[in-house]
Amino acid sequence: MKCNFTLKYFMYKLFIKLTPRNLRSLVKGEKRRILFPAAFMLSMSILLTGCSPKSKFIFSTGCGSSDVFMIDDVRCPKSEALMYLENYRTLYGRLGESDLFNGDFDDSVISKNVKSDVLDHLTRVYALDIYARDNDITLSNVEEDRIKAAAETYYSSLSKEDKSFAGVNSVNDIVSIYTNLRLADKVYEKIMKSIDSDVSEDEARVVDCYLLYVTDKSVANDLKSQLNAGAAFDSLLASYSEKDKGLVSFSRGEQSKKVEDAAFELDNGQISDVVSADDGYYIIECVNKYNEELSDANKKKILKKRKEKVLSDLLKEQHKDYYSEINDKLWDDVSIEDAKDTDTDSLFSTLDAAF
Repeated sequence: MKCNFTLKYFMYKLFIKLTPRNLRSLVKGEKRRILFPAAFMLSMSILLTGCSPKSKFIFSTGCGSSDVFMIDDVRCPKSEALMYLENYRTLYGRLGESDLFNGDFDDSVISKNVKSDVLDHLTRVYALDIYARDNDITLSNVEEDRIKAAAETYYSSLSKEDKSFAGVNSVNDIVSIYTNLRLADKVYEKIMKSIDSDVSEDEARVVDCYLLYVTDKSVANDLKSQLNAGAAFDSLLASYSEKDKGLVSFSRGEQSKKVEDAAFELDNGQISDVVSADDGYYIIECVNKYNEELSDANKKKILKKRKEKVLSDLLKEQHKDYYSEINDKLWDDVSIEDAKDTDTDSLFSTLDAAF
């Protein structure tokens, strides 16, 4: 089976493809792995631990013995987490015709990363579901009917081993999982509609410039005089610049403020005055005051940042209002090895197909 399944992650509505490159990163245990932006992980650290990332988390007894975590009075049952886990195991474990859990790989690293990603996914879903509860966002009858149909389809696909590992005893268990997933998705869509999607050309503008930089003020003034007398900018750049001599493309916020202000005031072919910044002196030549391709890409980047901020702020506000904790002992005791006889991989795709 090829790794072509795409998994919907509700906080950013991204479809993360499980490619061989991503899976190799997972196997190697790379620090950030493949799934979540750092800004979001910071928010989740605050949400789940009830403290800042630098604070020590003290486990309490608020979670029940079969609860993986709780936010306010909402608890995530072990059975739901295990259903996610066995799907993740199958999806992550397959690399072409290879099984990463039964090969020459460090499966302890893989297991740790997969369990972490399951927990990340679940906590996002539950955080959004609590937002739905607090803001009277509910599922329609049509949505509930689709959920039930999808749950029946998925439940019928489960083997005896699949059900046994997760402790799933009826289709209602899947209905509950799907209800949480769909409601989180609905909340996400509602929040995203409230975000201003208008990004002006000037806000997204990317310019192409040569930045001639020297640390000596007298040298900078002399170079400016030579340019005023007709010297070629590229020649002086190659001979004197103490930084990158190539063409530099940048948007607002990517250079020091004085350099940015000077560069964004230039027209094509214009050269700036001497700009004092970064413990030295710049002379800037604008080659292209509007790189259309990069500017279009930057619009998407800006919009993504807006979405990340809104969701991060939501989680921080939720943290102020609600107690939350994770049952570390229960989750640490869960072993992916116990899922070796499971083979289900369509928990998420079956629900996606219904909507």
